[in-house]
Amino acid sequence: MDKIKQMQLLVAETGVFFANCDGIYDSREQSFIENFVKELESDKPLTEEVKNLIFNESRSTESIETIVRMTNDLLVGFNDAEQDAIKDVLSTFIEKVINADDVVHENEAKYYAIWKKQLGIE
Repeated sequence: MDKIKQMQLLVAETGVFFANCDGIYDSREQSFIENFVKELESDKPLTEEVKNLIFNESRSTESIETIVRMTNDLLVGFNDAEQDAIKDVLSTFIEKVINADDVVHENEAKYYAIWKKQLGIE
């Protein structure tokens, strides 16, 4: 899978995971994820898998471990500066997803802390 499609899928999975980990897939969270992923679509159209994840409010079956693994898989092949930039974009994305509904649930905070620790973000 090319890196752009890999990034689209990762963002969709990550967004849906964090939007659902409080038990409520809020419409504001969904809208934020939709708009973010549409920005990634500028070079390559979204796959049906990515569209289904977001637009059909599908519930993520991924675990935080899977999200971390997918993130690490995406980072392969990039130099340290590029990896840091990608992590920064993903970290900002996660923060915005968990804040989109104006409530930071304890699960959102817990999983975000795990994600950052596993990726070496302090």
